[in-house]
Amino acid sequence: PSRMNPYRNELEVALYALAATRAVILAGYRRVAVETKHDGTDVTAADRDAETALRAVLARHFPGDHVFGEEHGGSAEAARSGRCWICDPIDGTTWFT
Repeated sequence: PSRMNPYRNELEVALYALAATRAVILAGYRRVAVETKHDGTDVTAADRDAETALRAVLARHFPGDHVFGEEHGGSAEAARSGRCWICDPIDGTTWFT
């Protein structure tokens, strides 16, 4: 990392991870069944699959980091024990479906 941007690598990986989820999200747009989660909010397979794709990229590039996501959760304890990525690739499923 440079002194000008100490998180340059993280930014590049985050942008790559977002690009990796794009195909998953677009494939599911308005074509998937909506389920209701236990908290009463909507979820689709695209929600889950997009987060899975994002997690895979982050795990490959930053294996020691933790991920906390809306669909697959994460441990609050783990999040406090080191760097943690917070992800929700499709925010607002109601507008997505």
